[in-house]
Amino acid sequence: MLFTYRNLEYLDGSAEDDRTIMGRVDWNGSFFKRIIQSDLNYNLANSRELRREFIFIPVPTGQGTHTWRDDNGDGVQDLNEFYLAINPDEKNYAKIFVPTDDFVEAFNTTISYRLNVQFPRNWKEGGGLKKFIQHFSNVTAWSVDSKITNDDLLARLWPTNVSEEDILSAKESLRSTLFFNRTNAKFGADVGFTRLENKQLLYNGFEKNASRDLRSHVRWSFNRGLVLDVNYIQGLKTSISDVLTTRNYTIDVETWQSSITWQPFTTLRFTGTYSLKNKVNVFDEASDEEATLNELGLETRFSKAAKGTISARLKWVEIAFNGEETSPIGYEILEALRPGSNLTWNLNWQQRLGNGLQLILSYDGRKSGENDAIHLGRVQVSALF
Repeated sequence: MLFTYRNLEYLDGSAEDDRTIMGRVDWNGSFFKRIIQSDLNYNLANSRELRREFIFIPVPTGQGTHTWRDDNGDGVQDLNEFYLAINPDEKNYAKIFVPTDDFVEAFNTTISYRLNVQFPRNWKEGGGLKKFIQHFSNVTAWSVDSKITNDDLLARLWPTNVSEEDILSAKESLRSTLFFNRTNAKFGADVGFTRLENKQLLYNGFEKNASRDLRSHVRWSFNRGLVLDVNYIQGLKTSISDVLTTRNYTIDVETWQSSITWQPFTTLRFTGTYSLKNKVNVFDEASDEEATLNELGLETRFSKAAKGTISARLKWVEIAFNGEETSPIGYEILEALRPGSNLTWNLNWQQRLGNGLQLILSYDGRKSGENDAIHLGRVQVSALF
């Protein structure tokens, strides 16, 4: 543990007095013969938060993160017309943050905590309650990086209870999963919770994104070559911006996913998938955007160690949608596809050419309704020295 306190007083009154508190705590421990293990890293410091602007610059197709859609048809690239790209052929813009010379005094708190619970394997031989409990394990991880303007010491020590107007920026992640038969090859199940939040200070206001998911998963292996997976996900996805108000939404997502994998040989694998998604925008009472997505897919993979890998994927997506298709909310709910029937496909080939030399070929395509098919092919050669 390291702690520093400084009180700076200007005797001539030329500036305001300044009080600085800095601290760091690193702790790890194990209990009950290492059944419970935990790690904690805690940092406290004075800081400054920079107001930033952002722009979008064109990059080679497939190497960017965003896409531009001219929603109003005026040919001008407005900031609210750039979307986080989903399809590979649309990733042709990169979001670049431009710093300004405007700083805001802040108090920075960073916390990282991890907890693992794993019962001894020899409890299987004990029978009774010990044998049953041994099947369970848990992994929990929590991290927060917050910059606030509230100078109250308790608020700085625990920034999660600070009012929204006092938060300049914040990144928080919470993941917790309870496993049953985590390493068992025959049968396993798990239930997990995930919460992600990100708030950042821009030149004209704030931008906040958050997501929350409750997941359950069951895995059942019928034999060495046939595996069934079933997933259920209930979640919320939120976007709030003072700058791009048309991006404000809260989407309730309910997803059922199932897949069956057949691996007749160690080098060859086939996977069939089906998912049903229901998405509803619940941002306010006036919101009426909703969609139902039925997705059927087939994947195959052929690989040989130290030689090469070939994988292919084909998906058919049927979408029933209510709302404005060209809006930011419509893009998010439709997952960059269109109402009606959609077909997407992908082919990847990785081949080792020699010592440290590798060739990668990829091809992506999609077709929505009566629109023409879109194709994207890429070639990459990498050399390791």
